[in-house]
Amino acid sequence: MSASTKLWCCSVDDETFNSGTFLTREEAIIYAVKEFEPEPGAVIHIARASHPDLSELFDVDDLTEGAACRAYEVGGDYADGFPDLSVEEKQELERCILSYLKPLVPVTFYRVDESEPHTITLADLEMAAIQM
Repeated sequence: MSASTKLWCCSVDDETFNSGTFLTREEAIIYAVKEFEPEPGAVIHIARASHPDLSELFDVDDLTEGAACRAYEVGGDYADGFPDLSVEEKQELERCILSYLKPLVPVTFYRVDESEPHTITLADLEMAAIQM
């Protein structure tokens, strides 16, 4: 499954979501019914979840800007322009960093999007009972 694959997750408070491990909305609802035991009419929240791509979390500009600040602290104005990397060199550096980090730093958390309230129905309770 790719990092951008959107799965489903659920919550009772629209803040704390279970891990996004459900392939369908219905699976997330069944899980919520079994886990939280809501009464008919109770509201849960169903949302889409996806792992952020590692490239969203590591940015070569953060690295080079940090190096530039430290260089200025050491060399003052003499360090102006450090590190002097072209756009292509920065892109290559970012590719190298990300390819190195991907196996070492797996993204195990989710981004939650598109949360919607879902009112529990008798049909939801019956569907969950069948799955037990």
